[in-house]
Parts: sequence; C-alpha cells; structure tokens
Amino acid sequence: MEENIIERLNLTEQEVINIVSEWYENGMYPNILHDEDGYELCEITQRLWERKRSEEIKQLNLKIKTNE
Repeated sequence: MEENIIERLNLTEQEVINIVSEWYENGMYPNILHDEDGYELCEITQRLWERKRSEEIKQLNLKIKTNE
C-alpha cells in the first residue's frame, strides 16, 4: 500500500475532499467519518466549502475596493 499517494499525485486539499466526499456519498466508504464535534463528512465538507467561498468573496471585495 502506498503511504503518501496525495503528495505523489500532488493533490490539492480540495481534490482530496472531493474524492473522499464522492466515495462517502456513493457508499464506497462506511458512514463512520465524524470530526471531534460529531459532524459527518458531508457536513464537514459543506463547512469547508462555505469557508473557502467566503474567503474568495472577501478577496474579491478587497480587489474591488483597491481598484476604486
């Protein structure tokens, strides 16, 4: 078994999240993934996506303000 396929394939954090989410949602991975707060994988990935989107919006707003 390969120990660090993520680094070997140079996968981004988002790519890893997408792959694991797809496995989880399609039943290819058991429904046992929870974080320390009890959130399931689908909830964790949704929060990560929302945080990333929020950061992108903040950066866009900053660029707009800078160009004014």
